[in-house]
Amino acid sequence: MQPKTYDDRSEIPSLYTWDLESIYSNFDDYYKDMSKAESLLDEIKKYEGNVLKTPNNLYEILNLELKLDLILDKMGNFIHLNSELDTRDGFYTVKLGELTDFYAKISGETNFISEELKALDEKKLNEYFKVLPKLKDFEFGLRQTIKNNKHLLSLDCENMLSNLLPVLNAGEDIFSKLDDADSNYGEVLDEDGNKHKLTNGTFQRFITGSDRVLRKNADESLHAYYKHHANTFASCLSNHIKTESIIAKMRGYNSTLEACLDGNDIKLEFYNNFIDEVNANLDTLHRMMKVYKKAFKLKDMHVYDIRCKFDDGIKEYYTPEDMQNILLDALKPLGEEYLDAVKKAFKERWIDYFETPGKRSGAFSTTTKTVKPYLLLNSTGTFEDLETFAHELGHSMHTYFSNKYRSPIDSSYPIFLAEIASTTNELLLNNYLLNNTDDKKFKRTILNNLLSMYKGTIFRQIEFAEFERIIYGKTDALENLSSEDFTNIYYDLQKKYYGDEVIQDDYIRYECFRIPHFYYNFYVYKYATSLAVSYHFAYKILNHEDGALDNYLKFLKSGGKDYPLVILKECGIDFEKDNILSYSIKMINKYLDEFERLLDLEEVDNG
Repeated sequence: MQPKTYDDRSEIPSLYTWDLESIYSNFDDYYKDMSKAESLLDEIKKYEGNVLKTPNNLYEILNLELKLDLILDKMGNFIHLNSELDTRDGFYTVKLGELTDFYAKISGETNFISEELKALDEKKLNEYFKVLPKLKDFEFGLRQTIKNNKHLLSLDCENMLSNLLPVLNAGEDIFSKLDDADSNYGEVLDEDGNKHKLTNGTFQRFITGSDRVLRKNADESLHAYYKHHANTFASCLSNHIKTESIIAKMRGYNSTLEACLDGNDIKLEFYNNFIDEVNANLDTLHRMMKVYKKAFKLKDMHVYDIRCKFDDGIKEYYTPEDMQNILLDALKPLGEEYLDAVKKAFKERWIDYFETPGKRSGAFSTTTKTVKPYLLLNSTGTFEDLETFAHELGHSMHTYFSNKYRSPIDSSYPIFLAEIASTTNELLLNNYLLNNTDDKKFKRTILNNLLSMYKGTIFRQIEFAEFERIIYGKTDALENLSSEDFTNIYYDLQKKYYGDEVIQDDYIRYECFRIPHFYYNFYVYKYATSLAVSYHFAYKILNHEDGALDNYLKFLKSGGKDYPLVILKECGIDFEKDNILSYSIKMINKYLDEFERLLDLEEVDNG
């Protein structure tokens, strides 16, 4: 069966498209909500100068803010989602601009609230709770506010920093221009001497493909660009981390790392201990590299070989119904309540399946408090589309259960937790496919997929996290880092992480200049912790351990009611006491055993 393609959205059967009329059936209702929002804004402004005058004042303004937030959430999703279906549509471009201006107006006229809340402290808050117990509905958010207040600067300083943002972000902005707008990687040759244009997009395809000559040429040519501009890239990165270091010290933090972890109430020990755990298990990555070397029949394994994939076992085209049925089977371990919610998503048209002209590329699941957690795909029926569907459906289920079981006050979950439900779905999908086929090539492909996912998300991201810890630590200590400093630190980490099986070609040291996440301030470790938690949940669920499913569903239903590690602890995952990584290491070594067994069988068959 060939992939189904559509030249116009009107050709697509409605069951494969979003039902956005369930948000607003017409623009009259949309503008009625805008009028309601303006009325709420007028009510809020009446409290200016008196937010903390009485417990009731605080309670009332927080409720008004919440009502306003819910209306804006609904309006925003309606315009945003419609605009994503055809980015060329001038009508929704205008509406998006109109809504952006409305947001800016509301933000400007309500910023007095956060300013007045700077005077709130624990003593006053506890007194207010005694007088007005229902104010405790907002307790977690208010205690977060008090915690954050300790690191706020004077109003003049905060305004100055806000006005200086375009200058302070110059390092990242220049990096973006060099990395995207001005980049030119030229052309590269494949094994047959054919030329291919090298871009960031084609690089991902070349580096995972079976043509080793093309992999080598693409890797060398791409990094030659970063080597040529090494001093400029180093200046961008250095200026960025210096800026973050200075601001962290201004706010009273001991280090930039401490400042970046504080929002989620993560301690330095957690970050450092997780890196130490991964380092203690590098033998698993080294074993993986040894198995890859055998799998691809390489005498010498180079850095451009480690992302190569087997894809000869995947030949199917998946219709939306195929994907739905596979996911319903793969997700059975999550129980009836979860499956009923998945069926609800299919029936109620949460998903927009097909690629069409002008539609936003990629995939996403909507973060919302008021509407369905809509899911965008651009499916052409590939195996990757099936995986993406599983991933984004995990996000949608997390949002659905959080909204169903939590108040809008605390239903939104933090980024630290956001990738757990999505990657748990991916693990369950791959595990199901692995155990429900006799096709050796397909098994090999799935195993390679699972190993690549682990390598890229645990080991690679923690290598990045360790690199960040080193360069920020040196900057906090007032060391100036040169291009050679950055590249030497990165190259040494590459050798440590991948071991003796992989030849680290010298150009790979310049990879440190092409990772945009290094401008996101200690963000990458969250990918690794999320996948480790996903493996923890999946391992226990698949092994039918007592309470495992209940703990996972409790996690999905917790929203953002507390700090991430507190929520996880309540759901049976205690990073302080348990070796969380051990569950994923067990599963990965099991997959490696099976991968090697299939390779041995292949050698016997070929022999």
